[in-house]
Amino acid sequence: EATRNNPSGGADFGLGSFAIALGAAGTALYALTSAMAYAGERIKQRQTDASDAEQFDTALETSGGKNPLNQKYSKERFIDISNKFGMELSVEAAKVYANFVGGQVALGKTLEQATKTYEDQSAVFRAAALDKEQQKRAAYQLGQIRAKGKPEGGDVNDLFDAVGAPVASAIRAAAATRLGFKGKVEEQAGWFKAQVTKGNILAK
Repeated sequence: EATRNNPSGGADFGLGSFAIALGAAGTALYALTSAMAYAGERIKQRQTDASDAEQFDTALETSGGKNPLNQKYSKERFIDISNKFGMELSVEAAKVYANFVGGQVALGKTLEQATKTYEDQSAVFRAAALDKEQQKRAAYQLGQIRAKGKPEGGDVNDLFDAVGAPVASAIRAAAATRLGFKGKVEEQAGWFKAQVTKGNILAK
């Protein structure tokens, strides 16, 4: 009624001039329909949220094995690491973490060692400003290298392509220091490639 009498300044229930065209009964029906649709969306969202929360918890519990204390430790480590490095707390991220930790434990690492390696990897990804896709590629290549115990030429190329030149240079420099390379910095790339071929560069 207020809208009809004063279209320019009256209450329009957020519908603007559409409310004038509908009339009072139409506006009420439209508002009711909108409210029902909104309520339906909220219910769907709650169901989705509950499902996501269950998958999130299940993934993190799996990463800790069957021991409830290990499950709690692993879940807390994931959340702490994610918050520390600004990584997303999602179902997908939790599954990636669980697979990573499970893979490390299968290779003989303790749960503490596995989560520490994940933390170190996350720190590098953050420092290198890798986007989500680059992180996936780098994590995949690192997983391949760890599973084999040492990298092959293709693994290194794909890894360095994912992490970028600064991280690649740091890896080569660290290897040069550990293996006692005495050459010039600009010679490290060729030297590193040769060491990979010889099997002298280990996953660790």
